[in-house]
Amino acid sequence: MSTLSLLKRAAIGLSVAVPAVMAILPGTASAYRAYPAAGCTYETDFVGDYIWSLGIGNQSAVGGGTPRARTIRCPIVDDNSGAPGATTSNVSWRPNVATIYVTGYDGHNGNGDYYNAQASICYVFREGSGSSCSQAKMLRPISTDITFTGPFQVALDAPQLNKLKEAWQGDYSYVQIQIPQNGPLGNSIIYGYSTY
Repeated sequence: MSTLSLLKRAAIGLSVAVPAVMAILPGTASAYRAYPAAGCTYETDFVGDYIWSLGIGNQSAVGGGTPRARTIRCPIVDDNSGAPGATTSNVSWRPNVATIYVTGYDGHNGNGDYYNAQASICYVFREGSGSSCSQAKMLRPISTDITFTGPFQVALDAPQLNKLKEAWQGDYSYVQIQIPQNGPLGNSIIYGYSTY
């Protein structure tokens, strides 16, 4: 039997064995989920700013329009959280989300916050009496590249994830994403986000 055949058999064996072992060990299975931007809500004041093409894009400056950043809000669905004391109100819970990646395309090369894609984690209090958001994170693969343009998939950091873990059971969590105006490289687009 060739080395390649042995490697293929080993890979197939591992692909069957690893999920079985991970399912037996508590707390080790990862819950990867991908959420398309189609499930996000958008601001309705200037609906013509948006373009739906593989995601939600910002075309606010096209055809002489007023250039502006736009904000979308994408719900964080976490039905694997196993909230302790589920029948008791005001019990803090820890979602089964370890990492959140936001994926998109930044078409604007400006160097201010307004010209960069950015995301924060927010939640609305379950009674609807208010909300709370984390600080925003710039969505650029190299944090020092203030004029970044192009495709990105960037993980949110501890300040954002801690905001998610701060929410109480019954609060409504979401990712708030600023889409910069279109620029020299076209429309800026958010394709979606994924959780691990």
